Amino acid sequence: MPKLYSSLLLLMAFSYSFSQSSRGGANGVARCSLNVSDSVVQTCFNEANGAIYVSVSGGTVPYHFLWNDGVTSADRSGLSAGFYTVTITDSNSCTFQLQATVPEYTQLNSTVISTPLCNSDSAVVIAVGENPPYRYNWSNGSSDSTLINVPVGDYGVTITDAHNCTATNIAVMFQDTVYPLIVILNDSFGFSKGVIYITDTVLYASPSSYLWSTSSTSDTIYNLGRGNYCVTLTDAAGCSAVACDSVTAATGINNIAVTNLFKLYPNPACNSITIENNLNGGASFSVFSLEGKLIDIRILKDSKTIVDVRLLAEGLYVCQIRNLSSGEVSYIKLEIQR
Repeated sequence: MPKLYSSLLLLMAFSYSFSQSSRGGANGVARCSLNVSDSVVQTCFNEANGAIYVSVSGGTVPYHFLWNDGVTSADRSGLSAGFYTVTITDSNSCTFQLQATVPEYTQLNSTVISTPLCNSDSAVVIAVGENPPYRYNWSNGSSDSTLINVPVGDYGVTITDAHNCTATNIAVMFQDTVYPLIVILNDSFGFSKGVIYITDTVLYASPSSYLWSTSSTSDTIYNLGRGNYCVTLTDAAGCSAVACDSVTAATGINNIAVTNLFKLYPNPACNSITIENNLNGGASFSVFSLEGKLIDIRILKDSKTIVDVRLLAEGLYVCQIRNLSSGEVSYIKLEIQR
């Protein structure tokens, strides 16, 4: 129940006596006295759970009550914040009018902060109000202020303060998953040395950091000899994943041929190229200079895509398409002529 306040502390206590003329009284005057006090229950913010309790003594019973909104009971409950007036009349028609104010508590607010753990989530609720301690009731049955290691999904929470005033919030849980994607450009495509770059997808806790087996911490490593190279990708939550690939022997750019993964035309091109692929799971398309510099990368969502190449200078380029489902990679050389 909300806390009960005496009007001596919150409002005031009333005691009132008065006299009025009446037939048959001593000396023709009847003296009546009504002593009235009230107690007020404060309501929660923007709710209607306040109350006013009225106590009457003196005068002649029974007492009759008439509130400004037409209610005739002595006590009131389910009240919102505001001013209330009641007229009290005893059986001798002695009357007294009482005014009472129902105040409200300040608003109880809450903030949910979700912090990802590796392959799971934790959520912390911060309650902001004037009446601790706070109680917590999550939709999964937990009564703690923190949720840890729960499945992906939405979790509702109700916070209750010391006066049973409540606030609600929702925590959205993400699974933090790191997917490193390594792309290899090596001597078999006419470069003097191998080049490896990485594109990563971090669903929640970015940015990412990189650590290669060469000790490099950039997202691309150049001038590589033959061999196997690995990178550890770590996101902001400390979750990590490792991927490796190899640089192979040179065979020359002229040996790059069209494969059944995609077609690219016209080639040579001037202003635009059309890419056709038969990959149902989606593909990434990348363009590299002969020095191994990544010039453009995009996701192919359709089986036929037109790409603007007017910003490419005349010369030869290496185009790569990667099947996002299987990881299969294919290359083709592209010549720009103007």
